[in-house]
Amino acid sequence: GTLTYNARKLYMDISTGKLIAGLLDRQTLNSIEMKRGDTPVYHIYCTEDGVVRELPDGTTFKFGIKLKGDYSGDYLAYAEGVKSGSGEKAIYVFALNLSSLALSAALGTSAKLETVGEFEASSEDSISSSTSFAVWIHNDIIRGDETVAPLPGSRSGYSPFVAGQNYLDITFATPLPDAGYRYAERTVQFVGTGDIELIQPSVVSNKTAFGFRQYFTAAPAAAVDYLYHWRTL
Repeated sequence: GTLTYNARKLYMDISTGKLIAGLLDRQTLNSIEMKRGDTPVYHIYCTEDGVVRELPDGTTFKFGIKLKGDYSGDYLAYAEGVKSGSGEKAIYVFALNLSSLALSAALGTSAKLETVGEFEASSEDSISSSTSFAVWIHNDIIRGDETVAPLPGSRSGYSPFVAGQNYLDITFATPLPDAGYRYAERTVQFVGTGDIELIQPSVVSNKTAFGFRQYFTAAPAAAVDYLYHWRTL
């Protein structure tokens, strides 16, 4: 099996079937917490009397999570363990995927969901399960498809110049509540290949909730050579 540096460690007392706090701390661990959308890796240590034990060869070690009260239903998450090491260095590696459709549907828009987890070790001769334990699955916040909402007075853009004209009329895509905004960015960017003319923003006039007029210190000979970058707050 492949060990993962930042894996989460769990210890199971095979004499009682309970999760415990640590190798030498036999206090029962009644619940664990996870995050929807994550792919956590768990390193499970099977212990007895404070010593790590290796399960017999041919044992299949499973980790299943189901909705509380729906024990005959589908798994919300499931993985089979892969052994790494042997003897007192035996570790069982479980790679979970918390992105199943069943989990997403059960969690919905709730902040967290109480589910139930269980480990099962099975061989040709026997099946041995852990005691059930609570698995709290929290809804995820960062999902990758979000946008950052602009500040109420925030608008921005890159506006092309007009050849021979020393001003630009900037019109906001959506109006602001009023004309009380400030300017966080007013710069002229040269994007051409010829000689650079010294053009700087000058005064602003006609400032309204719908936009403003920006004057410049000079008018460009070639409009395609310059862009006006502006941003309001």
